[in-house]
Amino acid sequence: MSKLKRKCEICGKEFTCIPSIVKIGRGKYCSNPCRHKARSNQLSGEGSNFWAGGKVERDCLHCSTKFYASKSRTAAKFCSFDCANKGKVGSLSGDKNGSWNGGPVSLTCKVCLKEFSASKSLSKNGAKFCSRKCKSESQVKEKIVQKCDTCGCSFDRYPSDVERSEDRRYKGKYCGRKCSGDALTAKQSGESNPHWRGGVTPENKRVRDSKQTMAWRASVFQRDDYTCQHCGARNKKGLGKTVKIHAHHLKGFAAYPNLRFDLDNGLTLCAPCHYKVHSRHGQNSTKEPTAQARGA
Repeated sequence: MSKLKRKCEICGKEFTCIPSIVKIGRGKYCSNPCRHKARSNQLSGEGSNFWAGGKVERDCLHCSTKFYASKSRTAAKFCSFDCANKGKVGSLSGDKNGSWNGGPVSLTCKVCLKEFSASKSLSKNGAKFCSRKCKSESQVKEKIVQKCDTCGCSFDRYPSDVERSEDRRYKGKYCGRKCSGDALTAKQSGESNPHWRGGVTPENKRVRDSKQTMAWRASVFQRDDYTCQHCGARNKKGLGKTVKIHAHHLKGFAAYPNLRFDLDNGLTLCAPCHYKVHSRHGQNSTKEPTAQARGA
């Protein structure tokens, strides 16, 4: 089928298209950009569904310069943003503003008794102070002196803190977390503990799990720099494994009860070295490790 030569109605360029396209009323434009441009021309001005008769001439309320605006912009009163900002200061300020509520009112500061002005909205929301300084001074209240129930020392508390404790029915008064924790331990020890079963826990386990043993173990680790005194193993970044350390008693825990919490009777060992020491001397042996085992 031979193609027909056509001339673009927008750019005037010649192009070819098949007769069936021309028959249905197409084939007027050489490319999509030209077709889009033609469509835009058809929908602009009076061809647009939003056409309202074109632009109208208006006078700027601020500088009196004439400018043009579409009929749809019924609120257009200024020729530019600069004139709009300047014109609204005078035309929309004070009693000309739609949100005008009568202007500021005079109030008296509750701290310094100085008169100050505030808007009606602030006065309704409870404006009481002329400055931040006066507000801060109003929030400073005298503290209440109380006595710690654990150590007996005197300490200060804010009235709001005391009221909060009374509302929550807290009976104890403590100067810090340590005294509070000690009091809680005392309340939940022995028969006061809900898990109490008549004192069936062995004395040996009770001593090993005590706070005194935990403090002794921490002191031994700190003295030896958390390093095994046999093989020198310790946790290091990038080592790729975790080294578990134990606090070993040079003289047996059970055989020498008076040396259980002696710092010189402790030695930091990793778990494998600790097991080797006990297997060499026996689990309940009272023999001391050699000087090499003590890291001497």
